[in-house]
Amino acid sequence: MPYCKECGADVNETAKFCPKCGAKRTYRTLEPEERKLDVSRLKPILIVVGVIIAILFILAVGGKFFLSTEPETTTTTVTTQPAITIRSTTLAPTTSTVISTISTTISTTTTVTLPRYYPIEWHDMGKCKDTVLGKMNTFYVDIPSIFVDQWREIKPEDALLYICDNSSKYNINKVLKKGGSTVGPSDRIEGPYRIMVKCGHTARIDDLVDCNIIEIYFDRSVFKE
Repeated sequence: MPYCKECGADVNETAKFCPKCGAKRTYRTLEPEERKLDVSRLKPILIVVGVIIAILFILAVGGKFFLSTEPETTTTTVTTQPAITIRSTTLAPTTSTVISTISTTISTTTTVTLPRYYPIEWHDMGKCKDTVLGKMNTFYVDIPSIFVDQWREIKPEDALLYICDNSSKYNINKVLKKGGSTVGPSDRIEGPYRIMVKCGHTARIDDLVDCNIIEIYFDRSVFKE
């Protein structure tokens, strides 16, 4: 389209004067390339606008992320408090349970009583042979230190019994100290002893060595509680 040579305004091809500045018509048609040059002047403006839009977008996204993470911090704080309360609540029952257990243990320990027939360890069984008291099986026992009393008027033969192969209980026929001396009333019950059982001349039993199982017991009932 023709334009005014003085001011550059577009004018009609049939006009003799410029409608803007009034100059006499001396017009020429603007080439397409020149039109493109005018459009390129807008690029800096478009770049600035694009940068502003990008900054606004980043701020909007960043603000949204910041706002979305803030409630999570609040939630963590709220859930932590009940956890502490629960731990504090369970502490008291646990302590009382421990105290109760200790009390029960002490009470049980003080009320435990030994059985009437207390098992005694024995060793070194000898075959039936002649002694000054007749034919005897001789072996040894160790009465434990839980029996701290003295024999006093009690005969050891009345307190010690034996069982052969789960049969009836029978009294020991003779009890001596380990070295062979007689047990006296002032002697302490605890300690090692030599015990002897008659053999070979009764129908009840021939030889304790032939027993598969021999058990020795201390009868506590012969002592007054």
